[in-house]
Amino acid sequence: TVVAELDNDSERASVLQAKGAVDAAEANLSKVKSGTRPEQVAILESALEGAKSGVVNALLSSYTSVDNAIQGGVDVMFNDADSGLPIFRVVLSDSQLTSDVQNKRAMMGTILKREDGMAQTIAASSDLAAELTIAEREVRNVRNFLDDIVLALNKKAVPTSDITATTIATYQATAIAARTSINASLASISTARQALQTAQKNLEQGVGGPVSEDLAGAEAALTQAKGVYAAALANLEKTI
Repeated sequence: TVVAELDNDSERASVLQAKGAVDAAEANLSKVKSGTRPEQVAILESALEGAKSGVVNALLSSYTSVDNAIQGGVDVMFNDADSGLPIFRVVLSDSQLTSDVQNKRAMMGTILKREDGMAQTIAASSDLAAELTIAEREVRNVRNFLDDIVLALNKKAVPTSDITATTIATYQATAIAARTSINASLASISTARQALQTAQKNLEQGVGGPVSEDLAGAEAALTQAKGVYAAALANLEKTI
């Protein structure tokens, strides 16, 4: 027989809240054990395909940016730009820098040729992770090439009757704009790689079922919730 009962509205509320936490923890544990449903896997697969399409678009955009930066941009500063021996038209006070710029432009030919071929064949079924690594390395090489040109025009260029100060200033603007575009391509490649890795990881986890740490975490959360529930019941009993 209950002899007396103290005011225990807050204790009863705590019990209800703790019981709800136990129910939620049990539901979460059940969900973890059951793994990902087929419709969820389909969503994850669709997300991966979307990420792959994003990578392809980023790569194609990168190829275009490289072509525009070189052939559609700084090549105006060279004679025989597409040959094995391009000549930098601007006279520089640093002969070594002139040689560096010319040698790097010759190296750009290999990049342009490879990327032109990839632009015709790249698809979602390609080895996108490997191509991202190659393309990123090439874009960084292009940026280094453009850095040298910007440095040459800003610090070492000598105006002549053929290449006046006005022309040099125009070249500077062209090189800086090209470098800005290349930096944007690097950022896009990085973003596309992260999205691809995330989508692949999510699908692997969904298809593979619960990993041991997820299961252990869900079980620990349930144990903790039950402990809080037991403590709430004990506090309520003290009021009766």
